This record gives sequence, C-alpha cells and structure tokens, in this order.
Amino acid sequence: MKINLKIIIVGTVILDALAWGSIVFDDFGKRLELYFFAVGQGDSEMVVMPGGVKLLIDGGPPNGKAAQQLGAVLPWHDRYIDIIMLSHAELDHFGGLLDVLKHYEVGAFIYNGTGSNSESFKELASLVKEKNIPVVSLSEGDGIRYMDSKIDILSAHGKNKNEGALVAKLTSGGISALFTGDIGKDTELQLVGSKNIKADILKIPHHGSRFSTTAEFLRVVSPAIAVIEVGKNSYGHPTAEVLDRIKQAKARLFRTDTDGMVQLIIENGTIKQYKEK
Repeated sequence: MKINLKIIIVGTVILDALAWGSIVFDDFGKRLELYFFAVGQGDSEMVVMPGGVKLLIDGGPPNGKAAQQLGAVLPWHDRYIDIIMLSHAELDHFGGLLDVLKHYEVGAFIYNGTGSNSESFKELASLVKEKNIPVVSLSEGDGIRYMDSKIDILSAHGKNKNEGALVAKLTSGGISALFTGDIGKDTELQLVGSKNIKADILKIPHHGSRFSTTAEFLRVVSPAIAVIEVGKNSYGHPTAEVLDRIKQAKARLFRTDTDGMVQLIIENGTIKQYKEK
C-alpha cells in the first residue's frame, strides 16, 4: 500500500525504551550524527537525529556490508530503524537492504514510487510487504519533520532512474546536508536554477561520475565537506575531473574506498569529522 502525503510526522512512542537505553550506555541519539557507510561500489548513509530517530538512506549492493556497519554503529540493544529511504531502484543502492530488513525492525519505507522489474527488487518488495512495513511514495515538495530536524525532498523524478533519484536536504543541529543519489548534470542544473541547495555537507552524486558534480552545482551548494561513496569499479569512479572540481571548490573530501566509514558528529553547529582508516 502506498500513502501519499506532504509531511510525515515521525512517531516516537516506540523509541522510548530504546532511547532510555542509549542514555544509560552512551551518547548515541543525543546529537546529530551522519554516517557514510563503506559498502563498496554503492551508497548507504544513516542520519541519526537529535532524539534518536534513525533514517537509513539506501543500503548499498547485496554484500552484507550495510547491515554489518549498522551493527557496528548502533547500540547493541537497538534493532529498530525508523525510516528507510531508497533514493532509486538500482541494485547498488537497494541490494543491501534485504539483509537490513532481515535483521532490523523498520517503521516505514519511503521511495519515489518507481520500482524495478528485477528479481532482486521484487524480493525486496515482498519482504517489505511480509513485515507489514508502511510504504510511502514521496514527491518533490514533500518532507519529513521531527522536532527541530527537517528533511526536504527537492527532486524525485527524471528522465531515467539515476536522474529521478530522491534528492533530500537535511537541516538540523545548525547545519545542512544534501543527499543526491545518482543524479547527473540535468537534475543538477534544474536544482541550481530553482532550489535552495546550499549545504555544509554534500554526498557527491553517482560515486564521482564525470556526468555529475558540475562546477556550477558545486559553486551553488558550496559545501565545506564532500563525501564520495565508492568502491572498486570499472567505471573510473571517482573521475579525475570530479576530484579536481571538488578541490577547486575547497571542500574537505572523504572517500569511503580510502577512508572507510565516515562519521560526522554535529554539536552546537560544529562538525566533528571521523574516518575509519
């Protein structure tokens, strides 16, 4: 079942016991935390909002790494993810969600309403249905609100799956972050011309493909931190052109292929940066 709505209010009742456990054992969930998981050639990010609400964006390819890194980051007693957001229905973004769904309870599954005829996506859809997870189709202009955190959907459809990936802007903790899926220069141009896309943190589109991350897009976003999620591949990602443009934009660059999992902790508007390697 698909539910269309303009604002999602994320309930917190189910989180009460888990939030108390976090207070007892560590600082998890007290502040804004962003994780960029090292899942190989694919994307998977997690946003932990102040208050403990967790948003998992994509799950990388079907190699088990997203579930493994979730287990390493989340408190041992926490087996609940409030929202899974799928940017678009490509295997290197949804394949790892199969393992995640088998090991975690999920409050809602959101995407742009466009699926895939692949057997892997059919398996994912079947598992979501089997676990009675509400499915929400989001469009441009929709959003997620929780306390003082908000996520605005800036783009949701395009001429193909990559260009039609959900583009989401997070505003929380005195900073902003832009999550871009695999969009290319066509969607970037539309965003530059019509949206407020300036952000402190930028998830570089499409693993550093030469068809994305244009100089104009970087100029308008003006990120202090850029993260490329990439692994061993035959596409030449990230390309020298993109790396040079990021350098010219004077953004601090992290790469999951060389840095491992990247963690950004935000306290009082200050970004503390950590990497696995």
